[in-house]
Amino acid sequence: MRHWAPSLAGEGSTPPDGIPPLPQDNFGYDLPAVEAAMKKHEAIEADISSYQERIQVVVELALEMESEGYYDTKRISAQKDNILRQWGLLTELVRARRARLEQNLALQKIFQEMVYMIDWMEEMQVEPGTWPVAGIAVEVAVGGSGP
Repeated sequence: MRHWAPSLAGEGSTPPDGIPPLPQDNFGYDLPAVEAAMKKHEAIEADISSYQERIQVVVELALEMESEGYYDTKRISAQKDNILRQWGLLTELVRARRARLEQNLALQKIFQEMVYMIDWMEEMQVEPGTWPVAGIAVEVAVGGSGP
């Protein structure tokens, strides 16, 4: 099942042209997979943030054209606003994905600790009477020889 940002579509039920549906989060089912997804996400964030300066240049150019009374300022202003709206949506989606990824990473770390603890507990389980101290405790509890 694929998702897309409904706020992009207005009243429609499909994404507008040029906007692909957003895939559901699938960060993996173990700690190494989630850590790899985090590194991939960090690379995506770096790529996206590199466009911030370009967005700012477009905004400044549009504002300059508006201030100089360019003949098509309404269309330029509408395009600038659309770019800023889409940029804001993109950055919010990336921020939200990072938050979900961080939660998933924390959960996987907890699961990993649980697995270690379960393994340790299984190692510590010993047959009754195999420890010398356990044998003594059984003898004392049953009323065997004692001081």
